Amino acid sequence: RAADQAIGWSGERLRRGVTSLLEREAARLEAAQALVAAADPARILARGFSVTRDGDGALVRRAGDVAVGVELVTTLSEGSVRSSVGGVDPAGRIDDNPRHD
Repeated sequence: RAADQAIGWSGERLRRGVTSLLEREAARLEAAQALVAAADPARILARGFSVTRDGDGALVRRAGDVAVGVELVTTLSEGSVRSSVGGVDPAGRIDDNPRHD
């Protein structure tokens, strides 16, 4: 009888321990899923970012990566834009074409 009671208590402690472990791991998995979702390229584009590639398909990371006349393809959240480089300023001061809304 005492042995049965001890086994029952041990089983209950084991069940609670496993349940607690599963809950912690589920929370960790949800956090990891949120990080993966945040890094999804489509979601990043939807936030207003874009990806620009040169004519060879290489990523353009800096103004110095391109030259005047080079054709670029910029991928947006909805579609893409083909453009030609009209000027390059690695310091980022070109403002020949102010925004028109």
